[in-house]
Amino acid sequence: ETLEIALNMSLQYYTVAKYNRKFHKKWNMEQCNRIGKEMTAYCKANGLEIKKCMTNDDRFGDVNSYQLKAWEEYLNENNG
Repeated sequence: ETLEIALNMSLQYYTVAKYNRKFHKKWNMEQCNRIGKEMTAYCKANGLEIKKCMTNDDRFGDVNSYQLKAWEEYLNENNG
């Protein structure tokens, strides 16, 4: 049951890199950095939860992970 909950949560939250790959956005590193900052600001302004997750990339360490709902709202407002 705990694993099922963890897997379900991981499907509801996406880092910028994960969202970029999953939805074939083809954002470059500069765009990903900008979008990450904008997503953080958007979530904070709208009271949406941001989760920290660890990466296996030493360049980044912990990164923010955003709810799928937040991605949809952000991209709708910013013409995806």
